[in-house]
Amino acid sequence: MAKAQERDVLPDLLKALLILSVLLQHSATALKTGLPIGEGNWTNWLSASPFNMPLFMAICGYSFFYSAQRRSLAELLKSKLLMIMVPCLAWTMLGKCAGHFLYG
Repeated sequence: MAKAQERDVLPDLLKALLILSVLLQHSATALKTGLPIGEGNWTNWLSASPFNMPLFMAICGYSFFYSAQRRSLAELLKSKLLMIMVPCLAWTMLGKCAGHFLYG
């Protein structure tokens, strides 16, 4: 039986830290402006830290490159589609339900 390759956790840890920093920046901007998140001047978020998103995208590309080498294209697309669409649809439905109950 072949030995499974160990996963490199450093890219995942870096992605988690960058996601948290972006969330903190968005929250701080919303608190500073007094507006609900999603309203107001979105360019303030861009100037908060210019390296977060480019670094996040570079790490995601690194992870995707090695993920693409281990699987067929069909397997890769199926897993990525499920990984992206399921949370997106769940949050959309949750947001619509919360908006309906909160705002009528």
